[in-house]
Amino acid sequence: MRAFPRRLILLLVLLAGLIAVARWRQPPADDGRGAIPTSEQLRQLAAELTGLEARERQAAETHWAPEMMAERAGAVFERLWDSLNASSDRLGVAVAFAVGEVWLPEFLSPKRLPHGIQMFDPMAPEFPASPASDWRGRLAVLAGEGWEMVQCEFRHNRFEPAAEGRPGRSRFWFSAHFVNERLIQRASLTGDLHVEWSEELDEDGLPRVRRVDARRLQLMTRDGPPAFSRVLYEVVAPPPKSHFIDPLIVHDLDGDGTNEIILASANAVFRWRGGQFVRSRFCADGPGLIFTGAIADFDGDGRDDFLCARFEGLFLFRGDGTGSFSSAPEFVWPAPARLRYGQVITAADVDGDGDLDVWLGQYKNPYDGGQMPTPTMTPTTGIPHTC
Repeated sequence: MRAFPRRLILLLVLLAGLIAVARWRQPPADDGRGAIPTSEQLRQLAAELTGLEARERQAAETHWAPEMMAERAGAVFERLWDSLNASSDRLGVAVAFAVGEVWLPEFLSPKRLPHGIQMFDPMAPEFPASPASDWRGRLAVLAGEGWEMVQCEFRHNRFEPAAEGRPGRSRFWFSAHFVNERLIQRASLTGDLHVEWSEELDEDGLPRVRRVDARRLQLMTRDGPPAFSRVLYEVVAPPPKSHFIDPLIVHDLDGDGTNEIILASANAVFRWRGGQFVRSRFCADGPGLIFTGAIADFDGDGRDDFLCARFEGLFLFRGDGTGSFSSAPEFVWPAPARLRYGQVITAADVDGDGDLDVWLGQYKNPYDGGQMPTPTMTPTTGIPHTC
């Protein structure tokens, strides 16, 4: 919560003076909109604004103090995160991070998972801590071996203000992914970081980090090239008067045992031909401006059809069993009101009568007209709530 700006109060006082001069030079016309405020009324307004500023300052120093402390603590790692994302030497940025002490994890024997993945759970966090210098040295060794950090995340999930005999504390969810092109290896670290804060502030007024306890992180490794490789890269433009190319549907349209990739709003289908995906038209004349759709045998003839949502309601493109659909859709359900943001369709035989039933969901804009108010985070738990 921010205190009311003093500059705005001064601006209002100046505005009052200008209005008074204008009133002196030209009497106000009686246009039914009310008289210009008097000097006394303007002075009263300025006093009320000053009182509001004082009340907001008091609220910031009392009721909102834990929340504001939590925001400043979170900003420390937000700044680190920004620095990591902006650097090509992320391990070097991590080594330079100002921290008093770091407790490093030690791992149990690995568990072997599918696809050659090894998972290392951390030991119970009661063993002795490692000093920050050792942490920096180990990162330097990893960098020398060819390891690079390619991605990381910090999520501030909990904050506890300092209490008598105990420093302020935070819990961050942390994730980092590493790759070593030289050794053809990759690794990830995920889990909670427990942070203790110092009472000292840095040059930006943010708290300094006294200790980072990383002993709860889990390590996963894998040897060899990535499990996935790019097989298609193509720019797909949305249709006229739309910003969407979805829904994305993966379905075996022609029954050859290989799924096609459909971007229905863009009227595009990618078929696997000769070891690569080849783009073609999904519907002969295009489905028009649609928001969502589903593929299933809606008319019970044993062939897949395409059902889509427009502003007016639901339209059905009947399939011929080869992956092609009729050029002229049937208007099968008129919406009782203009269908806004119909974002999802799914179908199943809900009542067991042998016919498919359709469920249509609409997206509701948050914060529009007061609905779904902006959440705030409870300072002591990190759980969002609304007010």
